[in-house]
Amino acid sequence: IYCYLLEDEQRNRLDLERILSELAITEGDAERFREQEMDFQRFVTGNRMSMSQMRDKIGYRLMTPQKWLERFQDSESVNRVQVYEDRGNGFSEEASYFVKDAYQGEQYIELEIPVDGNVHVLRIDPAFDSCMVKIQEMTFNGVAVLYNRKEKLFGKRVLYSNGKSCPSREEKAGCGPSFVFDTTDPNLYLDLRLLDRRAENTLYARMEIVRLPLSIAKDMAGALKKKIGS
Repeated sequence: IYCYLLEDEQRNRLDLERILSELAITEGDAERFREQEMDFQRFVTGNRMSMSQMRDKIGYRLMTPQKWLERFQDSESVNRVQVYEDRGNGFSEEASYFVKDAYQGEQYIELEIPVDGNVHVLRIDPAFDSCMVKIQEMTFNGVAVLYNRKEKLFGKRVLYSNGKSCPSREEKAGCGPSFVFDTTDPNLYLDLRLLDRRAENTLYARMEIVRLPLSIAKDMAGALKKKIGS
């Protein structure tokens, strides 16, 4: 009886006094049974506390390990960086690859990749989920890839995306913009035809990323569209 009652406090909802009365157990016997049960529990556990006891001692709410594992597995499938190379025939899965270890934690991306001189446009997919991306630094052959919403090179933008760009106070300091992607397929494009291409090139990028619920991303993108258009 006491093994059943002592393991979990919720089980103390049973009418203990009634059980003792029905079994003709005196209060003295009951106390001895309690001591025997506690001795048995200490023998079984080696004086270690149960999870519920540790939780009560620590004072934090209960965390379900399975939910954290599911979140980790979700991040593994979503937090991946895929690069597409357009050599004049458009983008295709065959002409793409995943950048190993691009994620430096949940919210930071850093990559340095070789780029063949025959690549016209480079597409970088920073995740497989709706998100907001801040470009902290981007260089091509060591030269900063600057972004300016108003000025264009040869009538074209060097850096653009399928998201909505946010004004940034740091752009003048060489820091790129932020983009809100209200899609689970966010894309960043870099037109290499407008840059000084060589036979072999190197692209370096450092970005900060925050995943957003799709509904929130759509609201943010809609607000940015109205602000830019006004």
